[in-house]
Amino acid sequence: MIYITLSIVVLFTVATAFTLAQSKFGRLPSGERLERIKQSPNYRDGAFQNQSETPVMTGEGVFWGVMKENMFGKSEHVTPADSIPTMKTDLL
Repeated sequence: MIYITLSIVVLFTVATAFTLAQSKFGRLPSGERLERIKQSPNYRDGAFQNQSETPVMTGEGVFWGVMKENMFGKSEHVTPADSIPTMKTDLL
C-alpha cells in the first residue's frame, strides 16, 4: 500500500513540475506587454503595489490573528457606498 501512495505522490510531483516548466508559467514580460505594465498606476519601483495595506505574515501567531480578523472582525467596507450599476441581458 505504501508503494502505491508513494508512486501517486511522485507521479503528481512530476506532473506538477512538468506543467509549471512550460513557457506560459513564469515568463517575464517584455516588449509591448512590459510597457503596458509600466503604465499601470499600481506599478511603482519595479513592482506592483497593493492598493490597501496587507499585513506581512511573519512571526509566530500572526497568521491566526489575520484569519480571525478577516472572519470575525468588523469592517467599514462591507456594504457599497452607492448603488451598484447593473445591466439586464437576454441570454436566450
